[in-house]
Amino acid sequence: MKPDLNSIVQTLLQENANLTLQNAQYKSVLEQYEKRFGAQIAEEQAKEEGK
Repeated sequence: MKPDLNSIVQTLLQENANLTLQNAQYKSVLEQYEKRFGAQIAEEQAKEEGK
């Protein structure tokens, strides 16, 4: 039996919610990383560009 359209839509909505949450978590980790290492990264990039 094929799943009905409503079931497919519900599955996609749930998957979208899961991915949205996961994206927010990754973004949070990235922001923390940038706060911690941002100055160091900028310094290293400046050194590379100066070569």
